[in-house]
Amino acid sequence: MKKIIYSGAICAAMLSSCKLPKFAGYSSTKETITEEKVRTVTREIDPAVLKANYIFQRELIENIKIDNYTLSQIDKDAPVIITSYSAYPFNHKIATDTVSNKKIYPVDNLILSAINTQLQKQLIGAGYKVLESNAIYNLTLDENFDEYNQLVVFNIKDFGMYFQRINDTELNRIGKASVEFRLLNKSGVLRNISDKDFSISDKVSQTEMASINESGIKLGYISNPGNIDLNIMDLPSSGSKDFMIINPKAKITKTETIVENVDKTIDVVNGIKITLPKNTKYYTFQVLDFDTYYSISRNGALLKVPSSSLLPFSPATLKLKSNGQIDVTTPSGVVKPSFFAQVSAQELEKFFKNTDKIVVLFKGMRICVLKRSESGELLSN
Repeated sequence: MKKIIYSGAICAAMLSSCKLPKFAGYSSTKETITEEKVRTVTREIDPAVLKANYIFQRELIENIKIDNYTLSQIDKDAPVIITSYSAYPFNHKIATDTVSNKKIYPVDNLILSAINTQLQKQLIGAGYKVLESNAIYNLTLDENFDEYNQLVVFNIKDFGMYFQRINDTELNRIGKASVEFRLLNKSGVLRNISDKDFSISDKVSQTEMASINESGIKLGYISNPGNIDLNIMDLPSSGSKDFMIINPKAKITKTETIVENVDKTIDVVNGIKITLPKNTKYYTFQVLDFDTYYSISRNGALLKVPSSSLLPFSPATLKLKSNGQIDVTTPSGVVKPSFFAQVSAQELEKFFKNTDKIVVLFKGMRICVLKRSESGELLSN
């Protein structure tokens, strides 16, 4: 917590001589501190501000990278081409796995193209000589497949998203991809095979489920947003009509926590002053945590409690002798000395070991109450 000290002020009004010690005031400085104010608000939001599923899956693709070991085996001086031969559960059935009884579908070409581009960016950025692998380029502009010396083939073993319930209103949206990388030379000899898993996640609320399926570029678009208890959901291809398009005028509400920084001016206690009847003797004060004092003084209504009531709680003691003097003029014009003891905040600090609020008493009479802020400053009650 950052604080700025502006000015100091002694807020002590000396009292005239008295038979018993009395509180005379605080020695304090005014300080401006910055406090965090936390509040919960529910507001109506535009669906456009939510991260749609297709954007979430695009971020998953952007996280896919060739692993470091495979990268280290690629010759930087030789042309390399990136391609794929992947299968993944999408909407077009081509075979059935008789062992696991799972459907097998061809992978969405848009996803393959996006991953291919992402891996090309990685290699180009690292200084490798990357050949264009786009079919249109190779068929109509320049057949470059005979120019490569090495080949990186990626195989998408798993790709998609699922939702995991956190509580009645909140869900984890999790995107996962499992990719196998193969490095071959021009003769088809395998030089390396490696597997790498990738994942991203964020949180969405139950009320946002329709909005995050708003229309956009479809990359494995989720078809059944309501079935959030499944681990993996069917992900239709780009051309599927199974995805949900929400009404662009649909409105949803979102509850969120807002943290604000608020500047606040407080009086930070540097010490207290207590007037004393004499300057030649010591006076013993009791110091008790305020909650205990409050419980034995009839809810704090009494300024004085019997000393016998204090004894079972073993109050700490503060022994003071006059360390200052001021001349006070009485109404009759007579000048009399008034003695006081000034106690610093450092001396008072030892009484705050197990509490953040204390009361100073003399023979059961309440002298003053001090509290300590969360950041450690002493404050007047």
